[in-house]
Amino acid sequence: MSSWATICTMFVMFYIFVVCSGHAQTQDQTAQSLRFVNELCLSGKQYNLHADTKGNLVIKKLIPGSHSSVTINKREAEGAKAIYDKKLKIIDDYQARECTKTYIGEALKFVKKEPSKADTPNIKQKSSKAGTTNIRKSKRIDLSGLWMASGYICRAVEPEEKVRIQHRENVVTAIKEKGDACIRSGEVTFTGKYDGTTTTIPVEMQMRRPNASTYPLRVSASLEIVDSDSLVLVYSDIKITFERYK
Repeated sequence: MSSWATICTMFVMFYIFVVCSGHAQTQDQTAQSLRFVNELCLSGKQYNLHADTKGNLVIKKLIPGSHSSVTINKREAEGAKAIYDKKLKIIDDYQARECTKTYIGEALKFVKKEPSKADTPNIKQKSSKAGTTNIRKSKRIDLSGLWMASGYICRAVEPEEKVRIQHRENVVTAIKEKGDACIRSGEVTFTGKYDGTTTTIPVEMQMRRPNASTYPLRVSASLEIVDSDSLVLVYSDIKITFERYK
């Protein structure tokens, strides 16, 4: 695989996996992710990737006078490799095809996804001797300050970056002081709410392809508060660690 295809793979895996709790929200995330892969893998090419009403992904060739298209379903992407590979050959450009190939399997995992018990937050409760129920509360840590972040990916894994976190009341806003070509210096990298009731919180992470002039894409991620000096930002299989700058 070429270096560009490898970069595409890293980017797509970084952007695509989003945990959604409702059908309407899942549809929004699907459309958002498809727009991103069209921009990342197929920008400038004569192809378009979209989802149909049956939950399949459709690749259409945008050549004047041509109506060529293929439909790929979840079964083909997961098991029928020969059929899957053959259909993808509608994309003539090898790098664009390999970039798109990595994405499709992940996209089909949440197309038309229905809410499940796994999507419902589960708050563990502890009964006291008096018969009353107590929700365990962790100590609230002030996250304000300058942090050194390792593990951000743009064109490749970036060197250590400086991120300043503002923690006002329960709102956490992380801004890059030293950024990269994807999220630049002065731009927000993630936001969330932390009140001390849990050590892992949902956050909105901002992403963008290198040197793009578009607004960043917002995706769901999680932030683990390890201790007062250590954080871990998790998105799909990507982990970005933060150490408080002293």
